[in-house]
Amino acid sequence: SLNQGEREFLSSLIALVDDYNTKAGQYELAKQTYRLSLEQGEVFLSRYKSGMATLSDWYSLLQEQTSAARNYLSSMIGLWNSYYDIRKQTLHDFISGMDLVELYTKSGQTL
Repeated sequence: SLNQGEREFLSSLIALVDDYNTKAGQYELAKQTYRLSLEQGEVFLSRYKSGMATLSDWYSLLQEQTSAARNYLSSMIGLWNSYYDIRKQTLHDFISGMDLVELYTKSGQTL
């Protein structure tokens, strides 16, 4: 049976993982949106060269690309912040697979 502190820890950890999963989905969507905006830029260039697009179209495209890039970077920051929140809560580095206390002491430092 879990005590109150353990239940609160698990509840907090579940919320952090849910947040991470949500942010991972947002990141993937933002990445795809950004890639599509870059592809639109390539299409625009061919349309512009053939006289089928205007500078006004180009300006709109630049605004869309800037917005997509901003959202992509923002989602990436949110995803990494969420990852480090989980890492801090669990004291585990999921990339290296090491316990952070062990990793810290291997570097010759003390807690």
